[in-house]
Amino acid sequence: MNVRQELFPIIKKNKANRANNDAYEGWYSSGTLADNRSSTKSEFLTKILDIREYDVPFHIRVMIDREIRCSFWYEFTLDNTICTDMIHLVEKLDKADLRIMAFDIETTKSPLKFPDSTFD
Repeated sequence: MNVRQELFPIIKKNKANRANNDAYEGWYSSGTLADNRSSTKSEFLTKILDIREYDVPFHIRVMIDREIRCSFWYEFTLDNTICTDMIHLVEKLDKADLRIMAFDIETTKSPLKFPDSTFD
């Protein structure tokens, strides 16, 4: 999250300056900076034009990468606080009991007001 906050202003500035940067030869070439050992950090930062999946929280990204799904049973092996092994227990066919249930009811309302059942 801290890195994201630091990169957003840099990306915004780079996108604004992109038209000017296109005029420079080799701007898109990664080799120009990699070959030059004396390149500074700011030279590399000028190459960042986009940041992807910045809105996906870390724990959600881990669940996607490790294919952890809701309502399945898993067995975890922990070494202190680090998960060393995870097994999906396929033989347990019963779904886990849900403890929270939510309804999403769409309503219209006045801005900055709570919905009123008489007219919303």
